[in-house]
Amino acid sequence: MNATRNLATVALVLVLAGAAWAEPVLVGDLRGIFGATCRVYRDGDHVGVAVRMDGVLHVVALQRDQAILLADTLEDAWESRMALSVGESRIAGQVASPSGNSVYVAVNRKGPGARPIVAVAAKDETLGCAFFDQAGQVRYLANTLRRAAR
Repeated sequence: MNATRNLATVALVLVLAGAAWAEPVLVGDLRGIFGATCRVYRDGDHVGVAVRMDGVLHVVALQRDQAILLADTLEDAWESRMALSVGESRIAGQVASPSGNSVYVAVNRKGPGARPIVAVAAKDETLGCAFFDQAGQVRYLANTLRRAAR
């Protein structure tokens, strides 16, 4: 766990600041329903979204206003989840970072029992997704993004 946190911190320092003295602060993390985790970091004027899926870390550095947009997109996706038909999925939104990487929010109603699931996907060279199926999880992640953007 500490090795994972250290690796995420080092990766975020290199991505966000490009300077050895920068120290990103972990604002919050959340484990998804299929084991992937989503962590939110703050470093100066940037907010980092890091998704660890299957042992691979995917990091996207956002500006503060983009982090707030992502929080709003998450909440909108959760609110609209029941409008999906069983078997349907859709991308609720995308926030592109200045570096060209993106964070996507999707809603899926294809899972067991066709319960709605909100996915947060960080796309750097590859794509990592964390899935959430409870209002408290989505609210926590949205509020964490807003705290990091302050």
